[in-house]
Amino acid sequence: MTLIPKELTELLANLSKNANVLRSGFLCGWIHKNRFIPAPHLFNLSRRYGFGHGCSVVVKSQGVKAFLYGNDILLSSFDHFIPPIKKGEYVAVLDSSDMYVVGVGVLLIAEDEVEQLIREGKMLTAIIKNVFDLGVHIRNEKFFIY
Repeated sequence: MTLIPKELTELLANLSKNANVLRSGFLCGWIHKNRFIPAPHLFNLSRRYGFGHGCSVVVKSQGVKAFLYGNDILLSSFDHFIPPIKKGEYVAVLDSSDMYVVGVGVLLIAEDEVEQLIREGKMLTAIIKNVFDLGVHIRNEKFFIY
């Protein structure tokens, strides 16, 4: 079993006949301030091979759309947590329609704060700060070109 499917390898070989391929591979994350930030691709790959998601927040469709435009996730878009989660830590942001990861963010609230914020009607409170989302590929075509 390989990480790169044979079809992709063949496609890259064909593309390289007409262009210079600078690199190929798999973005699994970044190191920032001595902390590993997992990329959405890593979560989705692990799911593909049968691993479950943890450290995740499931988000409704309107929140997914906003997140893919680079915005933070508001409480009004929150569906549920997949533990373990902790305030201030990185979490995967999952689309509730297909449970695929659309990005990574920092959790701004503790799990037990959700009910209180809902009771207080603070549905426009940001609960996840956007760190990286898959929409960056569309918004910034030069993101991966060096």
